[in-house]
Amino acid sequence: DKWGVYTIFIGHIGDGNMHPVFCVDVADPKEVDKALKCYEEICRMVLSLGGTIAAEHGIGIVKSKLIEEECGGKAMEIMKAIKRVFDPNNIMNPDKWV
Repeated sequence: DKWGVYTIFIGHIGDGNMHPVFCVDVADPKEVDKALKCYEEICRMVLSLGGTIAAEHGIGIVKSKLIEEECGGKAMEIMKAIKRVFDPNNIMNPDKWV
């Protein structure tokens, strides 16, 4: 109700893994923006409860701005350093590190 976005959750009962699915018109920027804000709020709630925003599908672009909140700055620097070791010329997935 808060965001006005129809959302369903699917997941894996065995490991407590859940995936929100937003039913929006992707051609409508306002609907997409509401869904993204709703998703960010869900992720922050998960983190506040001691959960993780990472799952079997990884972090991805949408959650990448929240990963520092989960892992902390030191872990971020380590991840970026590892990417530089394997991709010093930034040719694999350019300008992305997650």
